[in-house]
Amino acid sequence: MMRAKKGFTLVEILLALLLVTIGLFPLLIVISSALSSSGGTLTRSSALDLAQAKMEEIENTSFDNILSAPKNVIPDFPAYKQEVQVTNPQPNLKDFKVILYWYEKGTEKNLSLETLITK
Repeated sequence: MMRAKKGFTLVEILLALLLVTIGLFPLLIVISSALSSSGGTLTRSSALDLAQAKMEEIENTSFDNILSAPKNVIPDFPAYKQEVQVTNPQPNLKDFKVILYWYEKGTEKNLSLETLITK
C-alpha cells in the first residue's frame, strides 16, 4: 500500500517563487516611479514657497532699497540657490524677478516669479 507524501517538492517551491517574482516586479517599478515623481513635486513645491517668501520680503522693502542680488545659496536651505533681478522700465516702476535654482536627478532646475512694484 502506497502512502501519499505530504508537502511540496523543491521544484514546486521554485516555480511558486518565480511566479510571485514575475507578478511583483511590475508593481515594484510602478511604486518606484511614483516615489521618484513625488520627490520632484515636493522639491518644486519647496522652491515655490521659498520664492514666494522672497517676493513678500521684497514687496515689504522700501522702493529705493529693492536691488538685484546675484545667485547665492539660501542660508537655511543649502539645496537651493536664489537670484533677484531688478530692472527699471519706467522712473517710478521696478520689475523684479525671483529665480530659485536646485538640482534634481543631476539636472539644474529653476522656477521664477516676477512682478512690478511702483513708488
